Amino acid sequence: MRLSLRVMVVPPGCERICNPDEWRDTLVVIGSGAIELETEHGVRRRFERPALLTLRGRRFKRLVNSGGRPATLMVISRS
Repeated sequence: MRLSLRVMVVPPGCERICNPDEWRDTLVVIGSGAIELETEHGVRRRFERPALLTLRGRRFKRLVNSGGRPATLMVISRS
């Protein structure tokens, strides 16, 4: 099995619309800052460094950085 690493930086005050397929079979490590995952119903859940997440099966539509500094995510997936 091969793994790939992708680094994603979410600037302060920015958000990203998410496709659930994009997060299938991934582990996400928050390397710096914090993010909020927003569900289809507008409920947000906050995760801060050094959180380790698996997003499989989670139903969220946006990834939001409402903090004052960039959030760095390291996304590990099977390739």
